[in-house]
Amino acid sequence: MSLESWLQFSKGISYVGLFLVFVSTVATSILSAKVDKIKDKRIDTLVQGNNEFLRKINIYQDDLKKKEQEIEDLQTAAKKAQRGISSTYDYKGTKRDIKPGGITATVGDELAVFQKMQQLEKERRWRDLVNVCTEQIQKTPTWYTPYLFRGIAYANIAELDKAIQDINVVVKNTPGDPEYAHAIDLLRQLQKKG
Repeated sequence: MSLESWLQFSKGISYVGLFLVFVSTVATSILSAKVDKIKDKRIDTLVQGNNEFLRKINIYQDDLKKKEQEIEDLQTAAKKAQRGISSTYDYKGTKRDIKPGGITATVGDELAVFQKMQQLEKERRWRDLVNVCTEQIQKTPTWYTPYLFRGIAYANIAELDKAIQDINVVVKNTPGDPEYAHAIDLLRQLQKKG
């Protein structure tokens, strides 16, 4: 082979080499982009999983705080019960304070609110009844009649979940109280509908 042939052969090899470098560079870029997309998807999945995990931790911590408060409240109630001290509201809103040596019954604003709730129920003014009951629950959360009336109002405006929740509060907090006995039947009826 002559020098010119070798030169032509070398140029051919160089062109083939350059072509192969070009092809491998393009292929590497394409594969790199695909690998990066896969990595990005995996990272996104991990971040989403981490965010969900953190959300669940926050919910758990909130539940834990609520349970700790409930335990504190129960401990306080148990100490009062040991000493014979209690404070409750009857169905119509009369407050009964029981202390060693006596019982005090106090009729306050709750009686007027009770009469207003009865009137609103009779007139079937459900939204107004919800508002009055909500306001009263904020003032006296341990008087369970507003929960009962609000539950009835919610049931009549087709907000069954809220109705069940309110009636459930009554049932859980007034066991054995004959004035609230009908709440159990009402709760069962609502649970069948829901």
